[in-house]
Amino acid sequence: MDWLRFTYTFLIILFLCIWGNKQLFAQEALPDSITCQINFFEAQDAYEQGNFPRAERLLMNCLEEEDSQLSRLQRTDFYRLLAFTYIAWDYPDKAEEAVRDMLRNSPFYRINPEEDPEVFQVYVNKHRSKFRITRKRYFWPIAAGAAGVAAILVASLVSGGSDGPVGPEPLPGPPVLP
Repeated sequence: MDWLRFTYTFLIILFLCIWGNKQLFAQEALPDSITCQINFFEAQDAYEQGNFPRAERLLMNCLEEEDSQLSRLQRTDFYRLLAFTYIAWDYPDKAEEAVRDMLRNSPFYRINPEEDPEVFQVYVNKHRSKFRITRKRYFWPIAAGAAGVAAILVASLVSGGSDGPVGPEPLPGPPVLP
């Protein structure tokens, strides 16, 4: 039991030393993804308070970074909030551009009628048709593969199998008891 306690203590101390050195020598105190998440929550607050220039600046800081480690879902949320900001700020052209970027990032975005403003819903429906081609792109290879498998199955069923021996000879039956 002592070796288990020693192992846990050693691993905890090792983790703290490595994490402490990383924080000590790092140029930024937080990774980009955490900084962007903080920016997102601050942008939400700025949007709700009507401070649209600040919301735009916080969102664009993360969206414009090429090495940003935002997931696809996070990017979609960023573009969605950016579109909301432009709609409330009365910049319809920029709002449409944000919606296009959001749909380019997430072509299967589903509108939430309870939360999404009507103008946003109109923009999404207007630009969604331009990105529906993505679904068709996946349909044809899958359909061709399914047709090929079906053709092979039908050919093997129609031919009735091979005429030769299928495998090793079957085992003899049980002996007859007197």
